[in-house]
Amino acid sequence: MEAINSPQAGLKMIEDSVGFEVARISLSLIPGEPVDLSNPRPSLTSDVMLMMLKGLSEQPGYRDDIRPQMDEPRTSQHQHDSSGA
Repeated sequence: MEAINSPQAGLKMIEDSVGFEVARISLSLIPGEPVDLSNPRPSLTSDVMLMMLKGLSEQPGYRDDIRPQMDEPRTSQHQHDSSGA
């Protein structure tokens, strides 16, 4: 099946290979957002959300918020049951 320049064929290929839910997600990353499966077009809201997430790490406030967490030593604590049960 050829899917070049055919959103319907592309959506059908995705659905056939990995299922309906992944095909739906390919149109919108936002759960519950309505999508038109008969005339598939990626959601502008999803694109805006992705651009905001990509740019988040460049925001000075974000960098200042995560810097202390990144500088803290990472330790792992495990509790073991020494009773042998």
